[in-house]
Parts: sequence; C-alpha cells; structure tokens
Amino acid sequence: MRERGDDKPVLDYIQTSLNLGNVICNGKFCRFSVYRKTDIKEIISVFSKYPLNSSKRLNFEDWKKAFELYNDENINGNRENILSIVEKLREGMNKGRYYETFKVDDVKITKYWLLGFIEGEGSFNFQKKGFAVTFTLGQVSRDKPLLEKIVEFLKSHSGNLYTKESFLTIYDKAKENNINQNPYSEIRSSSLYSLRKVLVPLLSDLNWRSKKYKDFKDWTLVLDLKAAGLHTASEGKELILKIYSQMNNNRLSTKKSDVNVDVDKLHYEIKLLLAKSTDHTSKANSVNLHLENGELVMSFPSIYSCAKFLGVNKYRVSQSLTLNKPFNVDNKVYYVRNA
Repeated sequence: MRERGDDKPVLDYIQTSLNLGNVICNGKFCRFSVYRKTDIKEIISVFSKYPLNSSKRLNFEDWKKAFELYNDENINGNRENILSIVEKLREGMNKGRYYETFKVDDVKITKYWLLGFIEGEGSFNFQKKGFAVTFTLGQVSRDKPLLEKIVEFLKSHSGNLYTKESFLTIYDKAKENNINQNPYSEIRSSSLYSLRKVLVPLLSDLNWRSKKYKDFKDWTLVLDLKAAGLHTASEGKELILKIYSQMNNNRLSTKKSDVNVDVDKLHYEIKLLLAKSTDHTSKANSVNLHLENGELVMSFPSIYSCAKFLGVNKYRVSQSLTLNKPFNVDNKVYYVRNA
C-alpha cells in the first residue's frame, strides 16, 4: 500500500493493528509492505474472513491462489508447470485483467467500511467562484454496481428526511485520450440540504484516520456558511476563500503556498460568525410535517418541497406554518412546523 507522506499515520496504524509488515518512506511517498510468508498468510486470512467489496477481490483471489500453489509442498508435479500457472495468474491480474462489470451478491457496506472507502477515494470540494459544494466518490466503471449499493446505503440513512432522487447521482465519465484508461464512474451530490442532513451526521461521529478528515471539517463549515446565507456577505466570502486556500492539495506538506492560514483561528472566526447570525439552521426554511397526533412524517428543506411531496399548493403549507393551522390531504390531517 502506498500513500503520500502526509498520510503515513494511516500506514502506521495498519502496521500496528495487524502487527506485521513494515512502513518505509522514500521521498514524497510511504509504503506499507508485507514479505514474510507467515505475514502473507495472515493477510490472506483477514481478506478471506472479510471479503473485498470491489473488483479488487478478483485480484486477491488470484494472488491467493498463486501464493498457495507456489508454497504448497504437498503438490505433486513439475515445478516448472506450477511456475507457469503462477505466471499466467500474474499476467491476468490488475491491468492484465479482462475488463468486465464486477457484481457480487454478498456486498456488505457498513459505516466504517464506507468511511475507509471515502478516505481513499472520496473528495469534498467547492468552487472558488459561487462556492457550489460537491461530494464525489468514484471508481472504475466495472465497480458501478458497488457505487449503486453505496447510494442505497446512504439513502437508507435519510430517515424521515425528504431527499430528491437526484440527491446522489452516479455519472459515467468518458475515456480521455489515454486509450489504456478504463471507464470511470462516480457518485456525485451537490444538494446542500441533503449533504448537511444525511452525509455530514453519518460521517461526523466516526473515527477518521487520514488527513482527509481536515478537508471534511473545513467543507462542513462551508456548508454551514452557505446554509446561513453568509456566503454572499463579504465577511463570509473572505472566510470561505481562506478555507479554499488550504484545502485538499493545498494542504499537502509538499505544497508551497504564499498564504499562511491559522486554521484554529479561522475555525473560531467562522463559528463566531455563525453564532452572530440568526439561527443559521433555519435560514434554509426547513420545515417538519406532522400528523394531527404530533407524529413526524418527514422533514423538508423548504415549504415548496413539502408542498410537492403532498401534491398541494405551497400556499396551503405556508398558511399552516404561519397560522399554526391544520389542513387535510387525502383524509389525513397535517400540521407544518419550523424544523
């Protein structure tokens, strides 16, 4: 496994947790490697017990088969034949593998599996102009079924929140000029409401291992500033641009920058600005829909989305909210409250 030097603590954590292998750094990168036969057997045991969810499982299975063939002293046969089989397995792995969609029925997605996947393949971004926020998570298109499972998992954590079907969309990206490049697919979301209400709560309470946690925390502050409408104010813009100047690749220790940002002070200034603003969570006009008995039906990012869900005019929903007045839809009595 190879990571940039900034994420050496991730490799150290893996090495310490497994109590095998070693971590060696060379230049900008560090590598976790396992060479001893007994250690490799332990790695095989781990991934046999906890199968990989992506197409990398196919490479693992061939690698495991080659290792067992090469080291099985009980196999009767010509050693050269065994080496030939091992070589064929090697040639068909990784870039040598025939490209096809990988789909298995035993995909198991948990919060921490997803967090690890996001730390490796995810991205938290916003545009410097206009501050449009995005979350992306991509893989080669052979693993598109896995991305679909991840979308299902995330939507299952939306609870009573109203989220549009387009909250998480999978896009297929065309090959570029490099003919050796595999097709690529990615999950993408730019829904401010859904990101703040679904993704952020899901990831905030987990224990991160990589420096991507810092990008996630900065990104969530931008979400809060946008939800409060502060991204249009000069003070808010200035703070967001400071975040931009030291996020993602700008955060790397190898990146030379003319901007020196005191991150702790920056975070304090943002939280102070949010505290000064009127309840920044209500700026987006979020509302809750309740039954007559008080039971919560669903939470919505706006009066309009609530009205659309019920199939009624938005003024009926607005009137219920303003006058604390019930209204009837399909023989059910509803109330609307501020979220």
